[in-house]
Amino acid sequence: MAFIATVRILVDDDSESLVHDGLNEMLMEQQMGCPNGEKRGWIVDWAIGPVSPANEVIREAIRNGRYQKDAAFGFLSLKPYGFSEDHTKACLSEGIPVWRLR
Repeated sequence: MAFIATVRILVDDDSESLVHDGLNEMLMEQQMGCPNGEKRGWIVDWAIGPVSPANEVIREAIRNGRYQKDAAFGFLSLKPYGFSEDHTKACLSEGIPVWRLR
């Protein structure tokens, strides 16, 4: 059986071209399989779509070491990480759903 998977990845790098190069290299290793060729890799093909910058709230969380897993993909808990209400508003204005731990 074969599957097509859509994957979103948050990458901490300043260069869009390095992001593309790094992802291609990582996927190519999985496509080739074993070094002596006895087994093919499990990835058959891929296409990397457009790369866009993360919003400022996410970039700041990474810079400060406060990034929380899954925050860039729709689940951002701001309260325990000391983000201000302005950051919460910025997040919401960019379409990122926000929930708070109580």
